[in-house]
Amino acid sequence: MSRHDDLSTPTRAPLLVSGSWLADCLGSPDLRILDSTTRLVADAERGLDRPEGDIEGFEASHIPGAQFLDLQRDLSAANASLLFMAPDEAAFATAIARLGIGRDSHVVVYSRGNPWWATRVWWVFRLFGLDNVSILDGGWKNWIDEGRPVETGPSRQLSAGSAPRLQPRRMIATCETVLAAIGEPQRPIVNALPPANFSGASAPSKGRAGRIAGSVNLPAGELLDPQSGCFLPVAVLAKRLNVAGLSGKEGGIAYCGGGIAASAVAFSAVLAGLPEPLLYDASLQEWAADDSLPMETGPAANSVGS
Repeated sequence: MSRHDDLSTPTRAPLLVSGSWLADCLGSPDLRILDSTTRLVADAERGLDRPEGDIEGFEASHIPGAQFLDLQRDLSAANASLLFMAPDEAAFATAIARLGIGRDSHVVVYSRGNPWWATRVWWVFRLFGLDNVSILDGGWKNWIDEGRPVETGPSRQLSAGSAPRLQPRRMIATCETVLAAIGEPQRPIVNALPPANFSGASAPSKGRAGRIAGSVNLPAGELLDPQSGCFLPVAVLAKRLNVAGLSGKEGGIAYCGGGIAASAVAFSAVLAGLPEPLLYDASLQEWAADDSLPMETGPAANSVGS
């Protein structure tokens, strides 16, 4: 059992589980394992990257008993003009029933790429009041590096059992919320993108380059061990979040390009026992496209790093 595997509270799953813990639990009737791997594919016609769930990679090899979750299709608003917007309660309930997730399920999520594809799933479940979700620390890479078992083929179909009770939380920051927070030291606005995106040196495929005015940079990658891909120790996470200002009573606001990388900041805050920031769900998809909203460019002098 790892430093993160605390099962003493039956109504709340541990935030992180290790590969050894998950390997020991394979086959448990209430365990639901989700592969949330997403690829961003260049789409010349739209001028934007198009998200695609990597079902081909899943069927080629995955953790035994896992199911594939397409984040855009299964856990995002179906008719939104922006990508990855949170679904409504009815759509969420339908999606988790289809995945066989019931009241007694313990959900473990992993990705074969960046872990924020998994933390976004955790965040959506949390949005609807479900705390029965864990992240596989180190994801697919560590699972393979440790020589754990794999299987091939399509997702297994699992029965959901009794539907969980959904209790939606207020965790989303709107454009108006962010505007009101600019210049407020007790409500820091934290950008989870790499420094080149934060400074504007690397321009998005659509919209203005740069960052929300007054925001600070805490790249999601700085929350991970660069070798293992595991989340950093809690004390280190707390220090980096504190430098970014995320230690006040209000918790701040996290954003990125489309609400994905920012979920790793929210996850890390909860893991470190700090106030959870709101997540600006529309992020720069909305902000950078509206010329009336203030942005800045320039060197990322206030980047939080090692």
